[in-house]
Amino acid sequence: MSICSRAFALTLLVLPIAGFAETSYTNYVESLFTSVNELNIRLDRQMTQLRDRFTGPKVKFTSMTALAESEELLADCCPALPTPTKCGNTPWKVYFGGAADVGRQLTQKQAIGYHYNAGGAQFGFDYAFSDVGVGFLFDYDHIAGRVDERWGKFKINQIHGTLYLTYIRSPEPQLSFNWLLGGGYDWYDIHRNTSGGVAKGTPRGLECDALVAMEYTFEKKAYACMPDHLKVVPQLGLQYMYVHVNKYREDGAGGLNQRYNSQNNIQSLRTMLGLRSNYSWFWTNVVFTPEFNLGWQWEFFDQNRHVEIWGTGFKKNLLITKPGRNVALGGIDFLVTFFDTYGIEASYDFEWNKVYLDHAFYLGFNFKF
Repeated sequence: MSICSRAFALTLLVLPIAGFAETSYTNYVESLFTSVNELNIRLDRQMTQLRDRFTGPKVKFTSMTALAESEELLADCCPALPTPTKCGNTPWKVYFGGAADVGRQLTQKQAIGYHYNAGGAQFGFDYAFSDVGVGFLFDYDHIAGRVDERWGKFKINQIHGTLYLTYIRSPEPQLSFNWLLGGGYDWYDIHRNTSGGVAKGTPRGLECDALVAMEYTFEKKAYACMPDHLKVVPQLGLQYMYVHVNKYREDGAGGLNQRYNSQNNIQSLRTMLGLRSNYSWFWTNVVFTPEFNLGWQWEFFDQNRHVEIWGTGFKKNLLITKPGRNVALGGIDFLVTFFDTYGIEASYDFEWNKVYLDHAFYLGFNFKF
């Protein structure tokens, strides 16, 4: 999910003064990027759990001699056991939960800042094959924002779906690849205060996003020097987003109502370098796994944009300033599994760059069959 939205909105405040228009605005595009980032972090954790259910080989042997010795040892110790099979018992998983966000966008030059909070729900399922897993996540978000300087307020709703796939190479099971493809429909309710009344706008929009990533897992079964039950996973990814917002038209403020054309081709392309690590504790029928993650993103499309706006007696080409190239990510996740079937998961994640800060929370449940 995420916060201030998987939605993008741009609204403008125009104050006619002595024959010309002085323009300021509030910009929600960073909230969209925040939302997509948080959703991708959630799906990265889901794909990690999905790979744990793969029915392919779980142990990497360095030689045929080691493999033969392990089979002989098993036969000597447990002669009555049946020959193990590679068939998984729980290929399916269903999960659902609630998400919440609070965040702040700073005021910069003509861009007026705002506070926001959001709530939403997620429902997903996936299936594990021998070395490939596929799944789908459906997400709904509702965002409510309060703009500084008595500008006004906004509400944003979004429905979003993501198809995901994860894959490991049998010759090198520590190396995995992830793919995500998602899209959403957004609708907005914007109230802007003016001296002539409250100007109201209700634009609609679409969003699509894609991600490709790879990661490598350092753990005991592949590296003898690693502690038992500890995993350290460096990550590298590339994320793309495209946003479309329809034409914007206001009503309710007479001559102070504003309009602007549809904002096509709003794009983001980011690389991500990250690291996550987890450790599992095992008891009878209970497994507890805390995990932390850190990441850094670099924005390639960090560019100024222009939007043409007009109203009664004025027309202006507005400059939308750069969103910033660097984004810092971090978070912590707690997963408790009962009887290798039922799970409870809770997480906290943050995002920060020079123009915004976001805090995201998640609580969910899952079961495998």
